[in-house]
Amino acid sequence: MASSILHYDLEELDRFIPVFEQLVEGDRPMDGSFTLLMQWIIQWREQVAKGEIKVNLEDPVERAESIREWVHAMNDLQPNQDAREAMDLWLQAVDDANVPVELAEDVMGRFLWDGILRQVDLLNRSDVPFMDRVLNIPNVPDVARRDRVVLVKDMLPEEGNIKLDEVYTTGIADLDLVVRPVRTNFMVWASRPGVGKSTFMLKMAITNAMRGVKCFYVSLEMSESQMLRRVCNFASGQNVKEMFTDHRGEVDQMGYAREIKRIMSLDKFKPLGENLGMYVGRKTEASAVLNMIEREVRNGKYKIVFVDYLGLLKYATLDEWASLRKLTGDLKGLAMRMNVLMVSASQVNRVSAERGLRLEDMYGSSMIESDADIIIGLESSGGGNGNIITNAINIETLKNRDDAKISAKKYVDYGSGLVYDAPG
Repeated sequence: MASSILHYDLEELDRFIPVFEQLVEGDRPMDGSFTLLMQWIIQWREQVAKGEIKVNLEDPVERAESIREWVHAMNDLQPNQDAREAMDLWLQAVDDANVPVELAEDVMGRFLWDGILRQVDLLNRSDVPFMDRVLNIPNVPDVARRDRVVLVKDMLPEEGNIKLDEVYTTGIADLDLVVRPVRTNFMVWASRPGVGKSTFMLKMAITNAMRGVKCFYVSLEMSESQMLRRVCNFASGQNVKEMFTDHRGEVDQMGYAREIKRIMSLDKFKPLGENLGMYVGRKTEASAVLNMIEREVRNGKYKIVFVDYLGLLKYATLDEWASLRKLTGDLKGLAMRMNVLMVSASQVNRVSAERGLRLEDMYGSSMIESDADIIIGLESSGGGNGNIITNAINIETLKNRDDAKISAKKYVDYGSGLVYDAPG
């Protein structure tokens, strides 16, 4: 496998690296020398992307030689002489092997299959109900074949040539000036509890759905009635329930229900009913939820998936941090595999309230930063007491694929979930 990988082109290498990382995170069996080699190759790839290593990537001989030089340089830095000499011998054997490229995928397939069998065996020996076992069948990393037949019309464009209809809105016009979410991206909204992660995610979902984009929203926190109320408020631009609430706080339920139906029957809101699918539930086992998402995306042809939010999903067999690390990687992998834009949210710690929101304030920031393409920070600059004037939210790009930054201010009415450009 190692001999084969030395001759991969960049497309093949970039496809192989995330699969390797998933295998490592899943504790799949792998030779220690091979693992070290891959770590060095990943570093080489990062240096090439930054322009620190100059190499003609179109020349396979020059590319392979550049990798060899980097790997030997990294090996020379190992402090243990015995380890250096052992690795030198192993690398010489790799060079001498001259294995065909295709063999690496066969070996990778064996690793994947052995891992699946072990996970299925663990499920089979557990005491969970059979239907839960079915829902927790392990996902298989997307190992695409090197050869394929493709029509010209189906070829994906380079990023610089993305069609306008493939770039989705954030729901905030100011952000759209610099943030360009596309399919295969993983986007995260970050804020302290109660600031508005769900509000801004739902606004993004509704805005895209109204434009004809198929969106799937997974709510693990709000009830169906709460979601419906917010959707109708967003769609109509007013607090519908408040219209049917008297001075004593009592709601005319029949009038409220009739108004909801009337709003959703209007022609201008039909795209919303046709394009926004929702899962509302309390299921929090990550594998089961991700399997459900994959199934719904395949059946519903959704282009954007919203998961509200990262902190509510856990893998049953992993601790909190290991679970978050695997989850962010799996969500990014799902975005790549299913060709969707994946959007989620993360909480930040209390320190951010004292000196301003930073990237490192997110829980599990290094894990999220590594996998996310876009991170948007939300920070309250008001009291949040129900008065729209005090509920000012500062919005800032913490990470953006294009490195472009922007700050904006919006005003949130937490009672209705509506977002305004100006107070009052």
